[in-house]
Amino acid sequence: MAVTPASELDRSLPVPDGDPGESGVPGRWLSQPSPFFFGLGTLGISIAAETFGAFAYFYYIDHLGLAFSLAALVRTLYAIWDAFNDPLFSYLSDNTRTPWGRRRPWLLVSVPLFTVSFVLIFFGPTDQDQQSQLFWYLLGITLLYETFITIAGVNYNALFPELFRTLPDRVRAGAYNRAGLILGLTIGLAVTPIVFRQPGFQKMALIYAALAGSLLLTATLRHREDPDYQTPVIVGPWTTFREIVRGRAFWLYAFILTVFAFAVNLFPFAIPFYSKYSLGADPDATALLFAVSLAAALGSVALWVKLFHRLGTAAVFLRSLAVIIAGSLMLGLVPNLVTAVIAVGVFGAGWGGCQVCFDVIRAGLVDRHFKRTGQRSEAAYYSLLGFGIHLSGILQGAAMFLMGFLFGYVSGEQPGPHPGPAFRFLISIFPALSLLLAVRLARLLFHDSTTDPASLP
Repeated sequence: MAVTPASELDRSLPVPDGDPGESGVPGRWLSQPSPFFFGLGTLGISIAAETFGAFAYFYYIDHLGLAFSLAALVRTLYAIWDAFNDPLFSYLSDNTRTPWGRRRPWLLVSVPLFTVSFVLIFFGPTDQDQQSQLFWYLLGITLLYETFITIAGVNYNALFPELFRTLPDRVRAGAYNRAGLILGLTIGLAVTPIVFRQPGFQKMALIYAALAGSLLLTATLRHREDPDYQTPVIVGPWTTFREIVRGRAFWLYAFILTVFAFAVNLFPFAIPFYSKYSLGADPDATALLFAVSLAAALGSVALWVKLFHRLGTAAVFLRSLAVIIAGSLMLGLVPNLVTAVIAVGVFGAGWGGCQVCFDVIRAGLVDRHFKRTGQRSEAAYYSLLGFGIHLSGILQGAAMFLMGFLFGYVSGEQPGPHPGPAFRFLISIFPALSLLLAVRLARLLFHDSTTDPASLP
């Protein structure tokens, strides 16, 4: 029996079934879907992704001496490529037909390649006088890494609606999935500063690549795809994407994800700099701040899930955004490490609440799309939602440029006259403003889902 949260949005989301028929029993499953193992795969992806997001640029800027402006340019080009290749790989995935399914062949090929490219990121040139060499190497290897991890991520995430088809299953699997994400964040953000201080960045990269790749391959091999769960007729890319972008709900949710990603992705990027310059703390403080924020996120999941069943998606999501805004503003104001620990705990708790909602909302939108069009286009739908998330990297690059211009920060060798206020500004003002916009857009999304009959399946 489906769990019915006390939210009209949740009642508007279809509760899918197996065929899709009325029984709710999947078709010819070769193995029972496992929320635990699905979470393991997410853990593998997030270890690599979060380590890259938080420390790759820090490594090149603060350790190798790459100019901040050149790193911002790499980040911007990375984001553009990331945004535009997602639809391509997702369309190919949705329309792949093999005896092993649509997603598994792509995963089995891409996982080893993205782990190798992840390692190569941290084996860059060490000559600090060769800015152009550092720039071109970082640009080339990060674009290579992004290509392969995108293929892996697109195909793995697209499995979620197929493997878990009822609302209770999705809430449960979503909790494991987000727990894997948070644990991966914990390793990638909180453990990494300790790891690279001992064996160094290169050995850290080798260890993490082996761990991430083995977890994702294990999860891939554990699950089998249902041959009945796919559109029998291949649809052209223009028709596929056109049908997806027709709905107002799609656009509202895509913009929410864009501004949300911009806000929260600034957090792991800025924390190493914030800890060093704004708090004047040693590198261990970076690990502490990440650990507290992620412990708060993981510890809050159970509470948010209870509130989800009681209050529904709209209430939980809006409350979570408000908590993150409060945490962001606190980071800009707190005077020392002790109070910063409290601030990141608030930030992490709010972030955990938002994570409880994302899987359920996205899977519901995919089901709504299938009922309207008859197309199984999970990867394409997810990729178009992710288009804005990836383009948020352009906003991040612009924020980096603006911060450098306002405060004169160039690099670790030339931090400028006011590096402390610079990173307080970066970690608080931009996230707070963007999340206020997310609140406004979320209210419109939830309002449309309760008042507009055309938005219902």
